[in-house]
Amino acid sequence: MVLGEQSDDYFAAREQAMLAMEKELEERKSRALAEADQAMQRAKSQTTQALQRPSSRSFRSFDQILEETKTEEPNAVFPGEVTDRQEPQQRPSSANTTAGVAIGDELASLRGTIKFQKARIQALQEELNSAVKGASERGRELNELKEENKTLTEGNGKLTRRCGALEKENDKLLSKATKL
Repeated sequence: MVLGEQSDDYFAAREQAMLAMEKELEERKSRALAEADQAMQRAKSQTTQALQRPSSRSFRSFDQILEETKTEEPNAVFPGEVTDRQEPQQRPSSANTTAGVAIGDELASLRGTIKFQKARIQALQEELNSAVKGASERGRELNELKEENKTLTEGNGKLTRRCGALEKENDKLLSKATKL
């Protein structure tokens, strides 16, 4: 009976140790899942932020395109831009001329916004073209790899069949040699 009590104690202790390990594993699992969830939330928020604002590379492209637009249209004035060409405006005396100046300022602002948006669209188009070019290049590489895989698979099949034929021939030769 002493052996039975010792084995019972051993198994009870072993069960307690396993339960403790299981509890620890569950806690680790919970922590890992929580960390993974937090990482996913961070990744989602970073992705959302990245989609909401252009990358710094895009801003550089915008600046370059704006500079190109300025050289193409030297008389263009962008909103908030100060130039030496601008002459001081005289204050109009009547309300009608004030409204006309306000409309003119609004039109100039809208033209600048349009030019900026045009530059932004051009930069995004260039980025899109680059991405399409990269994707088509990867597609071409994928097709080449598929063809290479097909060729190698066919070669492997031929070698397997050849190996089987050689094994049969070897077996025939062995059986002839044993008969002699």
